[in-house]
Amino acid sequence: MLYMKIRLLLLNFLFFAFTNAVLAAPPPYIQTKDGVIIFTDPIFTGSTKAVKLEVVSDNIIRVIAAPAKEIAAAQSLLTVYAKKSDLSWNVVSSKETLTLKTKKLTAVVDLKTGAVSFRDNSGKKILIEKPTGGRSFQSAIFDGRRHYHLTQTFQTTDDDAWYGLGQHQDGIMNYKGQQVTFFQNNTEVAIPFLISSKNYGIL
Repeated sequence: MLYMKIRLLLLNFLFFAFTNAVLAAPPPYIQTKDGVIIFTDPIFTGSTKAVKLEVVSDNIIRVIAAPAKEIAAAQSLLTVYAKKSDLSWNVVSSKETLTLKTKKLTAVVDLKTGAVSFRDNSGKKILIEKPTGGRSFQSAIFDGRRHYHLTQTFQTTDDDAWYGLGQHQDGIMNYKGQQVTFFQNNTEVAIPFLISSKNYGIL
């Protein structure tokens, strides 16, 4: 009889502990004045990471990823733009994904991994982040300061083409499927920016 009471008490304790943990867990995303921030599931990503979708215009959604829950406020050295005041978008979430849709563009985020995919307003695929292992942050130290080695992998469509990356003496225009080593030299100028024939940019 005593054994049964102890067992029941233990089961009750475990139930309440589990319930409190679930209720205390942070929401998988929060809406902001210019978009949404998604917090990945640490079971799938090792720790909770933040992925922000920032609506710049009807056809531009900026993606910012961070190796932790916080996204540091910083002025971009590469992009300068003014956001329109009349922008509108919708956010719809399910158990597995979050969808942010503007008048011309749809972004879908996997709530577990934070992987992002884009479609146009007709539902046609534009760009898909590799579902598993598409983004990684590896800690590194440079000049005594903490930084990260970054890896980002996308899956594009067959009719896509990538241009940019600066000035290189290799006779290549379309860098899709190519491997490029960045270095500065007399006739080599490395610029970490790609523009797609589908009108999106990667930097």
